[in-house]
Amino acid sequence: MPRQKRGLSQPKTAQPSKRKRSATKSTPCTVVNEQQTETTSPAAMNTNAVQVDYVKLAAEILKQQNAASQQTALIRDPSDTSAPSPSAPSTLALSTSAPSTLAPATSDQPPPATSSASQAADLLSLIDNVFSSKTGGCQHCPKSVFNTNIHSVSLTRDLSASSQHLLQAALSTSSRVAYHRSWQLFLQWKPSFTSLPVSEVDLCNFIGYLFSENYAPSSVSSHVSAIGYLHKICSLPDPTEKFLPKKLLKGCHALVPQQDTRLPITTDILRKIIQAINIVEPLLGNRLLLKAFYLLAFQAFLRIGELATRSANSNHVLQRSDVSFRVSNGILSGVTIVMKHFKNNTEQKPVTLHLSNSSSITFCPVKALYDYTTHFAHTSGPLFQFMSGEPVTHHFISQQLCKLVSFIGLDPKLYKGHSFRIGAATHAASLGFSENYIQKLGRWRSNAVRRYIRISSFDI
Repeated sequence: MPRQKRGLSQPKTAQPSKRKRSATKSTPCTVVNEQQTETTSPAAMNTNAVQVDYVKLAAEILKQQNAASQQTALIRDPSDTSAPSPSAPSTLALSTSAPSTLAPATSDQPPPATSSASQAADLLSLIDNVFSSKTGGCQHCPKSVFNTNIHSVSLTRDLSASSQHLLQAALSTSSRVAYHRSWQLFLQWKPSFTSLPVSEVDLCNFIGYLFSENYAPSSVSSHVSAIGYLHKICSLPDPTEKFLPKKLLKGCHALVPQQDTRLPITTDILRKIIQAINIVEPLLGNRLLLKAFYLLAFQAFLRIGELATRSANSNHVLQRSDVSFRVSNGILSGVTIVMKHFKNNTEQKPVTLHLSNSSSITFCPVKALYDYTTHFAHTSGPLFQFMSGEPVTHHFISQQLCKLVSFIGLDPKLYKGHSFRIGAATHAASLGFSENYIQKLGRWRSNAVRRYIRISSFDI
């Protein structure tokens, strides 16, 4: 016989008749064993104690726990991959009026407002909005992209137009494009991700994925920065500031030390490359294009990304309308180039480059650029484009350079597109230019850019 449970003292009431007790006995949901109550001692009946069938009560509790866990699983955030703790007790309330009634457990999480597909579309809309070149903030951030456990989010959509403009200027166009590409890479790695914030575990695994795919440590850090920027601008907890992701980034740099193995393209190497173009490239249009491209990149300290596009957007490379030739007494004397888009141009001010003729006609960038524009005869769009009108891509320039460097007997792994810029700085130093002036010529420091830069022709 189970141990009796001691109840609270209650005032004595009249004993029900046997007919009434028998009716109570037939009630199927009662947890009070009335038959046992009839056979208890007089002392127990005097205290009006209630005896509970703990076997039935335990079965009812287990049934209620299973129902509560199923209800919680249905309303959990789909992006939350953490499972509920099996040891966490369920909250059950016993009714004072009916001892056998168990109050159902309730969840403090509201049901999801939108479907996963809708959340994914809203997240893409948020990313496009934040990293747009026109807005630069969360002007129209859908609330469905945030997890249900985020109750208060301060969005920049409430900023004034002037504040939005300042926010846009704080992030360069190239950084916006790079950050947008980073988020595309993250969503390709985890297609099931539909709402912010990114968990610390997902961020760590994403870092591990990038490292396993042989991304450079600097590239991994850049992708992580894109994730952190979106969280910061939406006033969400930033997972990139956690201890573990920082240690993983430190591990990337420790396992792959940064070593710039690129060598400068010297004037001697540049001559060999230009001569090899006529042998390696069969098409006349491509020969004129490559010759003008490589000579101009060397002469003007240009980055390959400032002349050739990496994406479908070709508005941020040098345009044909930004180039004009100078003619003196019917003789071509130079070219003027207005640089509107270049790295570290935080002030959004154009820089004008003045290139003069070189003493060597074969290796003169002004003559090569004039021959190229005359042959293609285009007056709008990117400066460097194919005969079809498509912009010249970064991949095409790098691929052709690899062929040419291999043809002249050098290792293509050591000579990349940036080798022209490195070679220009090296050659300028050999001519006696100061380090400070070379920085100005190459626009390495945004606070050192002058509005007009005059570059004397190098004797190549």
